[in-house]
Amino acid sequence: MLTKLCTPMRFVAPLDPETKAQLQDLMKTHPVSQVRHRAHALLLSDQGFPINHLAEIFFVDRETITHWLNRWDQDGLDALENKPRPGRPRSIDEARETKVLDEVRQEPRQLKTGMARLSRFFSVSLSTIKRLLHRHGYRWRRVRRSLKTQRDEAAFRAAQAELKRLQKQEDAGEIDLVYFDEAGFSLVPVVPYAWQGPGEQIELPSSGHHRRLNVLGFLKRDNSFVP
Repeated sequence: MLTKLCTPMRFVAPLDPETKAQLQDLMKTHPVSQVRHRAHALLLSDQGFPINHLAEIFFVDRETITHWLNRWDQDGLDALENKPRPGRPRSIDEARETKVLDEVRQEPRQLKTGMARLSRFFSVSLSTIKRLLHRHGYRWRRVRRSLKTQRDEAAFRAAQAELKRLQKQEDAGEIDLVYFDEAGFSLVPVVPYAWQGPGEQIELPSSGHHRRLNVLGFLKRDNSFVP
């Protein structure tokens, strides 16, 4: 005869009204998201939410929820705070980080301009902003000129389809397909650099007419090239 072993349900010890009020305040106002999550989890556990359900709500595993409950039993409210970590503490909290990133998106080429606006609310150094940007995946890259705003989308899609047809003809040995393009030298200023986030590309509308020297090139798919 097989006996099924059931894991006992684990809940936080019943919370008194004063403790509930403290946890609700932490859940709503604490600047650190992890502390808000732990306070919320304790309140839900007091309402009868099992560990598996809490793990789904907060996108963590069972062991993490169990650890939160065990720390609460041992240390009470002190258990909600993050343990000290080695290394330099963060200079700004999450809310200020969001404000910094918003300012950078408004003026990605001039960090000092954003610093001036931020100084009305809090003080932050240029080096701190750069560290924050690197941590969020931003890189100092060249801005790209683009003619996309002037493109006829229907004509562009038709040209793509035509190119695929020509490539199939070349693969079948029916034609020789040659790509042609030009590059120009002019007095148009160099395209600037700017802070840009992961997957983002700032584009400058390309306009104006300037005299320039054109260089022509013909390229085949086997990489043979005639300038």
